[in-house]
Amino acid sequence: MRKKILFRIHSMERGERQNILLSILNSLDIKKYEPMVLLDIFQGELLKAIPVHVPMFFIAKGEEFYKQNIGLRFFRGLSRGMRLSMYHHFPKSFMKKMDMPIPDIEIAMMDSVLEDLIKSPFKKSRKINWFHSDKGLDSKNEGKQLLSLTHQCDITIFISHIIKSDAERCLGTEVYNGIFIRNLYNVKEIKYRSLEPLGDDQLLLDQDKITFVSVGSLDYQNGYNVLIEAHWELMKEGIDHRIIVIGDGPDYSSLRKKIKSLGIENSFHLLGNKENPYPYIAKATYYIQPLCYRAYSLSVEEAIILGKPVISTYDLATKGLLFQDKTGLLINFSKYGLKKGIKKFLLDTDFVTHLDKNLKSLDFSQYDEYACEQLEEIL
Repeated sequence: MRKKILFRIHSMERGERQNILLSILNSLDIKKYEPMVLLDIFQGELLKAIPVHVPMFFIAKGEEFYKQNIGLRFFRGLSRGMRLSMYHHFPKSFMKKMDMPIPDIEIAMMDSVLEDLIKSPFKKSRKINWFHSDKGLDSKNEGKQLLSLTHQCDITIFISHIIKSDAERCLGTEVYNGIFIRNLYNVKEIKYRSLEPLGDDQLLLDQDKITFVSVGSLDYQNGYNVLIEAHWELMKEGIDHRIIVIGDGPDYSSLRKKIKSLGIENSFHLLGNKENPYPYIAKATYYIQPLCYRAYSLSVEEAIILGKPVISTYDLATKGLLFQDKTGLLINFSKYGLKKGIKKFLLDTDFVTHLDKNLKSLDFSQYDEYACEQLEEIL
């Protein structure tokens, strides 16, 4: 009999956790497992990427369900918030209405759904917490609450030894139910999708200019405001290059204004969310990730899978396939660190040739198989 696994996540708007979920769903043996997805809000460009055999359930409808009437958006948001609040307090009645099969295992893919996992009406299911980063541990009160919820789970999965040790340092105690497993990727799918045409955006990558690409949410944690300043200063110094950022977020408008005020609209491009970011990575010269907090960057490893030398802030949590001076360059998160890293990639051709050679020698043939075996051992 197949094990029923319920994956809990807030929405399917593009992000690291959503991509990890998709990799898991595409890797699980459907002869052994019956996966399901529960969304707080049914919205996001990655909804259509969920495999057709995976049933989806949701608490509240997203904007995709409605016509774009700005006047009604406030009231829809209010209604959505009330519905989510009701679910948090009375999850059992909501589950009955959804007619969801009783899961054997429940997995919280992000911190925002962890409390709902603990309050699940399915009392006999195994509870698994997928711990992604330490950015929720800045506050002592939040850290204590997160630790309490984490220790009520059967297992907490860390995708980096560094993230586990950092979390324990911030919390001041051991996460005794914590284990490490390697991230899952669909290497063949990543490489296949990287071959798709770009349409009009192809012009940005066809021109004879070295191009860095980055994929991430436009918020303060991803450090794009500092990257803009580093790029501007390098351009003033006569070091010509282009930066393309794939992603959207709360800082989109402020970053766009900053780019315009500095007069770098022709060299620093915010392209928004893209259903398929892989062709942009594949056609760029290099990949850059200016994270200002410790987290595991899935996009960094996807760039390495696509053979791109990487610049990433000196954050050991990103180190999976990223090795200093072998597949990329680890730098300090600062304007100076970013400038220094970009300069090295642009001016030190021997160093870049060395990285290219190492990237070509990487073998991913057994990577997904081993990662999937690790996951199945705990399911």
